[in-house]
Amino acid sequence: MMIDQLHAWFDTFNQIILTPLVGIAFVLITYVVVHFWTSDPDTVKSKLFLNYDKFKKAFMLFALIAFLLLLHVFLVFIRNYVSSDLLIQYGSAMRDIQLILGLIMAIGLTFFAYVVYGITK
Repeated sequence: MMIDQLHAWFDTFNQIILTPLVGIAFVLITYVVVHFWTSDPDTVKSKLFLNYDKFKKAFMLFALIAFLLLLHVFLVFIRNYVSSDLLIQYGSAMRDIQLILGLIMAIGLTFFAYVVYGITK
């Protein structure tokens, strides 16, 4: 019963809050790419140099997101290699872990976009 309520909460959170949040992060990252592409290279270099510490932290967060994405994809594809008995026993736990990893990745991507957007301003 508690697990079903948790799944319902995750699904609601994903539909109402997380999807628009990731959309906003995508728009921010697209803005940063276009801004860097159209700006003078010396200006871009100076912004990156002056905010190197923030930029380094942002890309460390991006590396963490990439690691979580690897775990997330591993949990998707491990179902092909696990026996059906283990899948029946641990399938719900795998889904829960995937939901949590997806939530953490989306929030991390949003923070990454916000930090990189802040550097460009």
